[in-house]
Amino acid sequence: MPKKKKRDGQEFFPLKKGKGLEKVLTIDPGMWRTGLAFWKFLSNGRVVTHPVRTRLLQANKQHHWVRRSDEIIRQLCSFLATMGRYNIDLAIIEMPGLWMDSEVSMAAAAKGDLFKLAVLIGRIEETIKCHEADAGVTVVHVPPQMWKGQLPKRLVKKRIGWALHKEYPDDVEDAVGIGLSIQDKL
Repeated sequence: MPKKKKRDGQEFFPLKKGKGLEKVLTIDPGMWRTGLAFWKFLSNGRVVTHPVRTRLLQANKQHHWVRRSDEIIRQLCSFLATMGRYNIDLAIIEMPGLWMDSEVSMAAAAKGDLFKLAVLIGRIEETIKCHEADAGVTVVHVPPQMWKGQLPKRLVKKRIGWALHKEYPDDVEDAVGIGLSIQDKL
């Protein structure tokens, strides 16, 4: 496991020049849309690496949250099964936080949405660990402020476009943003 560095007061992964992380899955979880980005190699050299595979997992918004969670996990299992020769060494999952100054965050907490998302994140982690049992995958949780600081969504989108010259769906975009942030390219 790499040592961590500080970013906006939070711990994060540093990559020394010429060094990197191999076989990394970055995940932006959501109760009806979850973004995945698989990176064969993450490096902070002059050349930015691109994700090898990305996927948007979607559940029916009309279904009960437990069923949506089941749908996301079923699609994650399918994604992992198609990975073939790639074993995941490190999974980085964005972890939600409660923002006391945010009415949206407080309303989500009051409705139980953060609890539901935490349950989904736990299921995602267990699914990855079970699928990658032989590889000994490490799972790390990162809050949004750790990888993007205070950047607004539109600026994250622009920076991903500049770095990779490609657009991604919103939730996949955040998974890609996590990988770019590790490379110091966001």
